[in-house]
Amino acid sequence: MITSDNSILKNILNLLYPHKGKVILSLTFSLIISVLCVITPSLSRIFIDEGVLPGNISLVATFSLFIILLSILNYILLLLQSLLHINIQNDIQLDLSCMSFNHLIKLKMKYFEENGSFTIITSVNMAIQEICQIANEQFLNIILELTKMIGGAIGLAILDIRLSLIVVIMLFSRFLLMKHLQNRCNGIFEKLLSTNIALSSWYSDILNGIRVIKLWNLNKSNEYCEFIKKDQSENKKYNILLLFEDLISSIIEVLLTYSVYFVGTIFIIDNSLTMGSLLAFLMYTSLVSSPVYSLVQLGYQLSKIKPAIKTFTDFLNLEEECECIEGSSKEIPPNHINEICFSHVCWQYEKRLVLTDVSFSISRHEKVAIIGQNGSGKSTIIDLLLRFRTPSSGNILINGTNILDLDLISYRNLFSVVDQESFLFNSTVEENLLSSTFPPEGANQAPQWLLQTLQGLQNGLSTIVGQDGSLLSGGEKQKVAFLRGLLKKNSKILILDEPTSNYDVESEKNFNDYITNQFSYDYIIVVTHRPDILKKMDKIIILSEGKVVRVGTYDELSQENLLSKYLD
Repeated sequence: MITSDNSILKNILNLLYPHKGKVILSLTFSLIISVLCVITPSLSRIFIDEGVLPGNISLVATFSLFIILLSILNYILLLLQSLLHINIQNDIQLDLSCMSFNHLIKLKMKYFEENGSFTIITSVNMAIQEICQIANEQFLNIILELTKMIGGAIGLAILDIRLSLIVVIMLFSRFLLMKHLQNRCNGIFEKLLSTNIALSSWYSDILNGIRVIKLWNLNKSNEYCEFIKKDQSENKKYNILLLFEDLISSIIEVLLTYSVYFVGTIFIIDNSLTMGSLLAFLMYTSLVSSPVYSLVQLGYQLSKIKPAIKTFTDFLNLEEECECIEGSSKEIPPNHINEICFSHVCWQYEKRLVLTDVSFSISRHEKVAIIGQNGSGKSTIIDLLLRFRTPSSGNILINGTNILDLDLISYRNLFSVVDQESFLFNSTVEENLLSSTFPPEGANQAPQWLLQTLQGLQNGLSTIVGQDGSLLSGGEKQKVAFLRGLLKKNSKILILDEPTSNYDVESEKNFNDYITNQFSYDYIIVVTHRPDILKKMDKIIILSEGKVVRVGTYDELSQENLLSKYLD
């Protein structure tokens, strides 16, 4: 498991450990390839000095075939190794993606309210993409590169120590220059990452507010262009540095090659070096030179992976919903929820007290309405009951047990919820009913007026609803959500939050009659500002500025003239 407390090396090892079999196989391939790369220059020296120059055709033919076979074996091993790396990278990406998604859906609701979904997805996916680079060629081939470098260095020293000094000087100069450029690239990359995250957040805000932008004819083009200009400016600097890096690397490579040629030719003339040895020396130089570039690139990749791991671990450290208080894991008694009680409940958002000392109780088979003006705390009470929020103080009890002591999944299975702005997935009506059977199991017990409306759609229950129900009318969307709530199995508590705000008069009457004659739920809780449904309720709770003002029946509150005062 990767954590922010671990070093980057330990995090990388933790990510690779589940795939240790493939990693070990890749390292084995690396060692074999390294051996092939180290012995090839020596064979080439013999090929030139003892075969080509003396005109030994038999030796030339034999060594040509042998070197060709070694090269083919080398390429096959490289191909197999690349396939292994692709599989490891895909496996790591799958593991991290599933881990992040499972964590995402368990986060507290406040995280989604404070951060746009576009920002969440973009930042986490960018981090995963960078982290997965630990399975690319530069990381998993580091053993191969180091082995080739060591073997090449030994070969250079054996062939000619004088030429080796030229190689060391040139490669050390190359390393220092590239390291300097890479450090500058790292700083620019961090700015690019920050700009991209800011742009993602801005995009999310724009897309969520597209209706307001259109209605008010807001011009956001200038803001967008400023983001793009800033991004392009940093990208330009970054690409220019990369060009300079390639240019300097190429120049040093040319200087190194022709310096060796020049000095080597002098040594050949005075018979202190053979032609084959010079060719072998150049091949060993390539073995030493290539890893230098790879090591610098590796440092660059690590510098990008480090902030990516921090982003990912910071995301994983975000607080999840509490499954239950530590040490508790009690199941809900399925048929014995005798009372729901709010006891001196307060809830504070930042420094603002939203609910203050809220206390009331609901008995089994009671139908309860919660009313109050906008901002009075109605939705907060529902969110607290559903455990989307946690009381700042006080307790919410079911049968005398704090709901935070109860297993979260079992607890939420008690509820069927129909929100005012119920979300619909971009699929069919049937799939939005979240049923595994067709027609949906229990649909024959649903009210006929509701089924007739949905079956009357263009393709009935197979109608595509669009993004969040955009292809349906407001009333149709609410009816799909209502039927979805009614079809949820084994729920004991039905919560309806302004469920008829988009209904026509006839549909609202049908709804009110259905709720009046509905006795299959232990509790029905309705958040509403519609006076007609209040007459059907056993109890009405009035909220004002986060406090319970009064609890009573419709007749009691009407006599006190409280209903008209607190209905929106």
